[in-house]
Amino acid sequence: MTPDAALQADKGGGRARARSQADRLQRLNILIGALSVPLFVLLWEFVARSGIVNIVLFPQPSVVAVAIFEWMRSGQFYLDLTASLYRVTTGFTVGAVLGILLGITTGQFPLVSSLLSPFHILRPIPPIAFVPIVILWFGLSETGKLFLVVWGVFFTVWLSTHIGVQKVDRG
Repeated sequence: MTPDAALQADKGGGRARARSQADRLQRLNILIGALSVPLFVLLWEFVARSGIVNIVLFPQPSVVAVAIFEWMRSGQFYLDLTASLYRVTTGFTVGAVLGILLGITTGQFPLVSSLLSPFHILRPIPPIAFVPIVILWFGLSETGKLFLVVWGVFFTVWLSTHIGVQKVDRG
């Protein structure tokens, strides 16, 4: 065997070893990822049972699981889920429709865009920042909850539609 042939054979073996090592590392990462959640839950259970933390604020996962099961068995979970889905779909629909209409309008008419551009200062305010104000304005009603969802959707859709309309080739 010539020295070049031996070097080529070694390079091929080196690639196979590197690939094998990469496969082992990938399997190890998957195993660690799969074990991280159960290990976290076990640690949570241990810390909560040890009395290090207040169990009213930090209950054991076993207590939480039983409460969730009871919540589902009582039927209240499905009522709560239905109410939440109603809020999300209604708020998203209203926010998206308003955002699309305003985006088309501001994208088509520069005067309207200029008139409404000062309101972009409100865009970066997250919906969670409005919770105290919404409670003062609407109380704990459905209207306040819907307002927060609409707020979360509206500006993103408005801005995206505005940019999309401006980028349309009119020629």
